[in-house]
Amino acid sequence: MSTSPAIELSAAEQAQLHELVRKGTTPARQLNRARFLQFSHQGHAPDTIVALLGVSRATVYNLRRRYRQQGLAAALTEKPRSGQPRKVTPAVEATITSLACTDAPDGSSRWSIRLLRGRLIELGMGVQHSNNFETLRLYVNSEEDADRYTGALVFEVEGDSMEPLLRIGEKVIAWQVPEGKWEQVYNQVCVVAYDDTVTIKAVRENELFTRNLLTLYAQNPAAGFLPVQRQQIQSLWRVEEFFDRPKIRL
Repeated sequence: MSTSPAIELSAAEQAQLHELVRKGTTPARQLNRARFLQFSHQGHAPDTIVALLGVSRATVYNLRRRYRQQGLAAALTEKPRSGQPRKVTPAVEATITSLACTDAPDGSSRWSIRLLRGRLIELGMGVQHSNNFETLRLYVNSEEDADRYTGALVFEVEGDSMEPLLRIGEKVIAWQVPEGKWEQVYNQVCVVAYDDTVTIKAVRENELFTRNLLTLYAQNPAAGFLPVQRQQIQSLWRVEEFFDRPKIRL
């Protein structure tokens, strides 16, 4: 069944997609995106596209949003996936090596990770934390912060889907949730990395245990909600605090 189109392609865009599908040498993932855009332009419902292409509903909504916000070229290509970033700079790495070759502080038989971290803080060398997708790095300035924020990351908000709670450009601090505890996340603002997307949304319906489904809700009523299948999820981060704001738990 077809309805009014969710996206409207220009004549030039339709011709470009027709050529991609026709020539037969287009990579499979790009070919799927091209067909998706054609089906959306023709007015096919999300469930129909899911059945025709074997993709998830989350992918349908994600690609539609990317086309509207960034255009055809962005919708046809994957976002670049960054590798594992360095967790310490060369300067910090050299300092750690030098310290490890010296005598440990009084009362200690050797340099532990905690002692090394404390010494780095004394030297004014903040320890940065990152992970396998792009985030802002959290630098700590005291040993107390180093303990409290171990493993924490800072994420910057893009888009207005979480307004008025979170506005564009604001930053939040989040801690990763182990996969074995994903089912316990409920009524919580989270950062979710799925497919090739990282998003900040509210988790209000957690059906991972019964249906392998997590439903992400926007605060902005116009943005709606987004169902994500468990197999799509790469990482889940629980947002606990604002960055550069008074310590208010979210």
